[in-house]
Amino acid sequence: MERDTRQAAEAESVGGPRGSRLPYQRAAYRAIFPPVIALAVLAGLLLWQVSTLLTAARRVEHTDRVISRAFQVLKLLVDMETGQRGYLIGEDRAFLVPYERATGKIRGAFDDLERLVARDERHLTRVRSLRAAHQRWDTYAREEMEARDRLGPSPQWRAYFNQGRGKAMMDDQRALVNEIIEDEERRRAEREEAARRARWLFLAGGALAAPALGCVLAVTTRRALRDLSREFEQVVASEQKTQREADERQRRFLREVLATVTEGRLQLCDEEALLPVPLLPFGERIDLRSETLSVLRRRVEEAASAGDVPPDRAYQLLLAAGEAGMNAVVHAGGGEAQVCGDPERGRVQVWVRDRGRGISEESLHRATLERGFTTAGTLGFGFWMMVNAVDRVWLNTGPDGTIVVLEHGRNPIETLPAWLQADIVPEARSPAPLSRA
Repeated sequence: MERDTRQAAEAESVGGPRGSRLPYQRAAYRAIFPPVIALAVLAGLLLWQVSTLLTAARRVEHTDRVISRAFQVLKLLVDMETGQRGYLIGEDRAFLVPYERATGKIRGAFDDLERLVARDERHLTRVRSLRAAHQRWDTYAREEMEARDRLGPSPQWRAYFNQGRGKAMMDDQRALVNEIIEDEERRRAEREEAARRARWLFLAGGALAAPALGCVLAVTTRRALRDLSREFEQVVASEQKTQREADERQRRFLREVLATVTEGRLQLCDEEALLPVPLLPFGERIDLRSETLSVLRRRVEEAASAGDVPPDRAYQLLLAAGEAGMNAVVHAGGGEAQVCGDPERGRVQVWVRDRGRGISEESLHRATLERGFTTAGTLGFGFWMMVNAVDRVWLNTGPDGTIVVLEHGRNPIETLPAWLQADIVPEARSPAPLSRA
């Protein structure tokens, strides 16, 4: 019922589900859509420019990799030729070390170069021709070394060597490699120029587009933003006012229900200032932990004894205080307790404070009135037992923690009926007791 009342009040305050929100929605559309569209256009332009710049950079990088791999192939060819010629002239196999080392690497270098130029038909043809030319040269180089071993430094060997076939074959390989390098260097110059143009286009486009877009947005959205701000402030103010009023009504309703159902024994306090005036402290404050609950019980027994509280009523207070302390330990991980008393009047107060998350408003009525209700997954009788065991209970709970004040005494007391009580104020924190004795 309370929820229905709250929803009806909200609907009435804002003119129904759509009512006064329609001007705000239209103002929001006018303020949001033009900037979004303009930003989408600018983002598309910048993305295109970035894509162009990255493509140009990747092409330059690919050209550098092709040139680097071609130089590596050329170096290996030179190493093989140097080692083979050194052996032919010096007759020492130590000269063959560069030749043998390069022989083990040349095939992988050819493979890498061919993979890099796979999309360039002209370069691919050159690499394959270079690989075939190298195989022919390598076959001839091995024949030369076998002839050198067989003929020795004889006139017949010199005539065979001076034909220059190996040199001519190596010159053909160098020429193919140089063609690849020269072609790629020309491409690199072109691609670097394209990358520079893309970079300048990106910078100039961003420098021009951003101010232009800012001017357009400033002109087209200024009025829309002003209207949106005004409409938004009105809607928010209305919503907040309605929410506050609904919360206050619900809290007041809950407070009155709790006081009525418990015949005034349970008072829900929205502020700490509405809690009762503490009696004189009876001992030091107790840091509540599972191992100090027994200290709290002994302190309560001592205060009850000092006030000549009858054993049966002292036992009721002891049960309620134990439940309050246990709640603080179980649900909030601990807290602090203070026992207060007035021995002459025979009154005892037990203050229990914790820093937990408090009791939610949705479950407050069940937590205080329903027997066995708990949020800890165990059978709970805490507040139900407190309310039914002692004369009065004050409860202040919120996200910063919970304060429970229990008051019990030598003689039972009763408060005025809830329907006669005015709103509790700090100057009248507790109703005037009517003694039954």
